[in-house]
Amino acid sequence: MQRASQRAPEMDDEMLPIGKQEGEARTGAGKLLGCHRETCEATAICFLEGQFLCLTHFISHCYERLEECRRAPFRETSAAQAEADLRFLRECSERAANLVPPVRGLPNLERARLFDILLWASELLAKRCAENEGKTCVNSGPGATKRRD
Repeated sequence: MQRASQRAPEMDDEMLPIGKQEGEARTGAGKLLGCHRETCEATAICFLEGQFLCLTHFISHCYERLEECRRAPFRETSAAQAEADLRFLRECSERAANLVPPVRGLPNLERARLFDILLWASELLAKRCAENEGKTCVNSGPGATKRRD
């Protein structure tokens, strides 16, 4: 849940995504952003699915969504849900990859969880693309392109 007093702002030129900072989400003015989960006072480290999240909530959110994606076969979801899942899998992979490098100073347990998230998201994305015979996605990296045959 998001804090009632602090809704996720729209991303704009003043907000810098993870990878541009040392693992902390900041506005262009340099102000640190807090995690948008209710009762959490931790500093946000990334922006995922419209929310700024701390490391703990990023990991838990990713595991929840990855489990949802695993349980819902690609062919049994609506086109809108399938596209939202693909967008999440790409974004999740990218965010986890940005957080894994040792220069971030994260403990090994958190890094292991991030690697697990990265691998699981990549695996689900590859399966989704293979099941759809590549018609929805061509690659899974940043800037992935779509092909409609």
